[in-house]
Amino acid sequence: MPSESEEINDSLVCELRGRFLCQYSTNHEQYDETDISNIRNNDLIHRRFLEFKDSNVEEALKMMVTAMKWRKQIGVNQMSENSFPREYFQMGGIFSYGQDVGGAQTIVFRVKANKKISEWTELLKKFIVFLIERENNRFEKNENKGVCIVFDCNGAGITNVDIDLLSFIVATLRDYYPMLLQSVVINDLPWILQYVFKLVQSWLPKEHQKMLHLVSKKDINEYISESELPDFMGGTNQMQYKSCPKNAPSAQELADQLGIKQKDLDRLLNHLEPYLKDN
Repeated sequence: MPSESEEINDSLVCELRGRFLCQYSTNHEQYDETDISNIRNNDLIHRRFLEFKDSNVEEALKMMVTAMKWRKQIGVNQMSENSFPREYFQMGGIFSYGQDVGGAQTIVFRVKANKKISEWTELLKKFIVFLIERENNRFEKNENKGVCIVFDCNGAGITNVDIDLLSFIVATLRDYYPMLLQSVVINDLPWILQYVFKLVQSWLPKEHQKMLHLVSKKDINEYISESELPDFMGGTNQMQYKSCPKNAPSAQELADQLGIKQKDLDRLLNHLEPYLKDN
């Protein structure tokens, strides 16, 4: 956790906690009790919201209320590896990997592996939240220095860009996980997709736009060393990024459970087939 959080005055932590719990007492059904327990017992969560809002208790309270309601609505605390199809893990398209030069955990998005299939979009968004939440828990235990989001755009085209999903990723980190995001690295962005860089930049607060780095193979190692990158990005790290949890259900099983039609399951599996061949 960044050291600045230690400098937040204890009285502000107490004030924020008290004011939040006062709101909770009249609307307790809108919150998850796991999160409420964390708020009661963990000063760190308050320090993060306060730091993000420059010690403004009113603004930190608004952000915390919104974040905690969102967590209940999306079911963050109920997510597990078994909530997602094994194909999401096996495709190697979105995964946590090494660390950047500052010690932040990278979450890599292989953009060319993405294709918008609306029937699967909500589950994919939850999978991304699951990965972020896992690194957030490690962050709170001081096991990493935050998160570095890596968009590897090598081989990507217009059909791989999902603006709604991209906006969701940035908004999730910006609005619900204060102080977690340390940088965004966009690698090998084709000229035809340059607008993506400007979009991501516009979604970040001005003071955080310096976190955004447009790189290529020539300079990516200034931000992430070769030994921390996967092979398809020119890295030498041998860590497996297509490993699948033992009890993860298949896409077929989840499609049956969620009422997703066979034709939409086939669209997903046909798209993922090239990325599943090595498994």
